[in-house]
Amino acid sequence: MGTCPYAPKENSYYIAGLAYYANITDLRSDLDGTQNVSSFFIDTQEYNSNPLDGNRNMLYLAGKYGGFNDSNGNNKPDLAEEWDADADGQPDNYVMATTPDKLVGGLGKAFNNILAKTGSAASAATNSTSLVSGSVVYQARFNSGDWSGQLLSLDIDLAGTVSSTPNWDAGDVIDTQTPASRTILTISRDSHDGIPFTWSAIAGLSDTTQKDYLNKNASGAPDGQGSDRVDFLRGSDVSGFRVRSSKLGDIVHSRPFYVGPPKAGFLDSSYASFASTYASRTPIVYVGANDGMLHGFDAATGEEKIAYVPGPVYKNLSRLTDSNYGQSSVPHRYFVDGSPMVADAKFSSGWKTVLAGGLNGGGQGYYALDVTDPANFSEANAASLVLWEFTDEDDADLGYTYNQPPLNFLTRQSAQIAKMNNGKWALIVGNGYNNSEADGHASTTGHAVLFVLFLEGGTDGDWTDSGDYVKIDTGVGSTATPNGLATPMPVDTDGDGDIDIAYAGDLEGNLWKFDLTDTDPANWTTRKLFTAKDASNNPQPITTAPMVVPHPNGGYMVGFGTGKYLEHADLTDTSPQTLYGIWDDQPGGGVTAVSGRSKLVEQTVLTVKTISGQDLRLTSNNSAAYSRNSSGAVSSSSDRGWFMDLPDSGERVAYNPIARDQRFVFVTLVPDSSDPCAAGGYGWLMELDYLDGSELPIPPFDFTGDDKIDDSDKVAYDRDGDGANELIPPTGKKMAAIPTTPAPIDKDAGTEVKLISQSSGNVASVLESKAPGTSGRLSWRQVIGD
Repeated sequence: MGTCPYAPKENSYYIAGLAYYANITDLRSDLDGTQNVSSFFIDTQEYNSNPLDGNRNMLYLAGKYGGFNDSNGNNKPDLAEEWDADADGQPDNYVMATTPDKLVGGLGKAFNNILAKTGSAASAATNSTSLVSGSVVYQARFNSGDWSGQLLSLDIDLAGTVSSTPNWDAGDVIDTQTPASRTILTISRDSHDGIPFTWSAIAGLSDTTQKDYLNKNASGAPDGQGSDRVDFLRGSDVSGFRVRSSKLGDIVHSRPFYVGPPKAGFLDSSYASFASTYASRTPIVYVGANDGMLHGFDAATGEEKIAYVPGPVYKNLSRLTDSNYGQSSVPHRYFVDGSPMVADAKFSSGWKTVLAGGLNGGGQGYYALDVTDPANFSEANAASLVLWEFTDEDDADLGYTYNQPPLNFLTRQSAQIAKMNNGKWALIVGNGYNNSEADGHASTTGHAVLFVLFLEGGTDGDWTDSGDYVKIDTGVGSTATPNGLATPMPVDTDGDGDIDIAYAGDLEGNLWKFDLTDTDPANWTTRKLFTAKDASNNPQPITTAPMVVPHPNGGYMVGFGTGKYLEHADLTDTSPQTLYGIWDDQPGGGVTAVSGRSKLVEQTVLTVKTISGQDLRLTSNNSAAYSRNSSGAVSSSSDRGWFMDLPDSGERVAYNPIARDQRFVFVTLVPDSSDPCAAGGYGWLMELDYLDGSELPIPPFDFTGDDKIDDSDKVAYDRDGDGANELIPPTGKKMAAIPTTPAPIDKDAGTEVKLISQSSGNVASVLESKAPGTSGRLSWRQVIGD
């Protein structure tokens, strides 16, 4: 570890060993999560005119080994950025303080390091579905010390290893761009067209709402500094305003979305021409940030090409300029915290690539942009680039627009932008949460509802025409305890390219099926398929999009997990949560409701085994029996799915699960911090058979690390109690930090790599098996004709 100049007095270096042990060891394994100690050392050396340095200094070593951030998970500070992030040659957790002022500075650095935790709460995005030369993963991160953000471009080699050295960091690149050169758009409350985000454009509007918000300080008092605020938000430094370490704000929950050339493969005769026209367009990575903007960055260079300021965030923009932002007097808040959705869609004028986005906790609204051609991105083209916004001013049943967009892994497009049975393309979303907030546009019902927003419905500047959008009300909720519909999963049941049904859950545990089969939207309806309740009959909230795959007996298996991670009170909630797979036997719009747990096969977590330093879950292997009677209806004795209760206290599902071949893939989380934006907590990656929640026929994980998956990746365990061990494929792998929805990428015919962005700020690369075959049609491609 070190070089002792006073041999044989090696005992003087024990402090470094103790600090190292405390940093990498779970000191209280009897508690949930990982309890370790990050040590900071201030070396005064007051009597030494020639102090020991580097590996000859025990406190230097203690700071290095006791405070490094183990980004690659090998328990070694073998990467410089793990212990020397500022590249000054000194450990980040060590300060040589030989004078009083240096001692004060060292203490300040120690406390700042405690406060400033870099983390990630958003899933990663890739530029490819297979590991090929040039594969890249894009990861968003945030720093809770100063609420700055990063978007990193990281190479992935052919083995699936993610580089620790980024090609670029958009947070660095944006600081080199002059404020006047940036293309930043917003929306006009006069015309509802796009306009430049400049003071002259905003101040010239007859509706003064946006100007008035900008002319107020963080406490809401008018101060006439609207012009200065726009300059600041565009990237200028303004005297008296907040000092930023980067012009890019924190990116917390927004998942980056990579948009390359059109490749959805629609068979509409005009799509091929559209794809050919834009085959060489500049690839862009889009992501929302809590600096008030959606950003679009050049995927090759990290240069910002476009930004957009949505209307609903204006009322809080002045907080970003306050010198105390992020402190208790002006606490951090969310702005454009939602993930962008992008898909090719056909308008009456032809095909476009459309970006739509929500705000999560940043506001009550969705927006849509035309991002077909990055060569046209300019403030002069603002009116044609901004398509519309839909807010609670248009419909009061819209709440805070929490949405986790599921991806169509075949088309690489957002599943929520699709063609409906009336021939129109639409954005399909739930209404989000807290729609009864007293903001002048409060819901009078508090119900959970589904919105189908036709893409051309708001392009005329309003949503008042009867054909602009459709709202399907579940009828469940109240203004006192408002319900909310989570992200829906649309399904094309007959392969004609039109969405026929959709599934979505709500805060009261209801799983809804929406019948969208009719060509007349007035006939679209919804019915309850199932209500998730724990063993004590308490409803379990559903806040993610379900997975939907065809069932071999007809209909669909609908997979989802329960749990909520939206507000501060959720941090300490230990209500039991569950993984579910529900058989919807009706392939069309009909519903045969599932009465409850008694119709489901129970699976359980039997034990956790620690092998090669990895905690692995072993679960039961019960079978489900599905059957229909002679008339084709579900037999009374048939199972209707399965469930598995999550065993860890506070464990829940808050990120979208995904379906891969014959398996449902869940990520769970267990928060262990009082700060929802800190990097604490852990989770599990769970992979289960989609039909009955049992173990997979082959191990999913390469926990031996030999770059192959075989019987050596099974675990010996006496599951049946006969005294003899059997080899069992594990179904869960513990993640040291909170994992987000995996981004899968094919490695070869038998394996794939799942890239998982974690709350610690690193990207985990998990080598996994693929299913040896498929049962029924597990995925489908939309085929759209003329």
